[in-house]
Amino acid sequence: MRVVEEECLELDVASAREIKVLRRWLGWVNGPAYSQPYLVEGPPGRFRLYVGEAAERVRTRHGIL
Repeated sequence: MRVVEEECLELDVASAREIKVLRRWLGWVNGPAYSQPYLVEGPPGRFRLYVGEAAERVRTRHGIL
């Protein structure tokens, strides 16, 4: 894990189990009921977790209000 920006953590996941867990969280965490945090995968196996104003900016960029 490393800090990419002030309000973003990058998670570089190695095990298939951890990737599977984080992919399940994508739908739950990024649902309309929660404005943050915001979890993004890309490239495969690398996740970024945004919080605060960064989460709002990334959600807007992805068309989620």
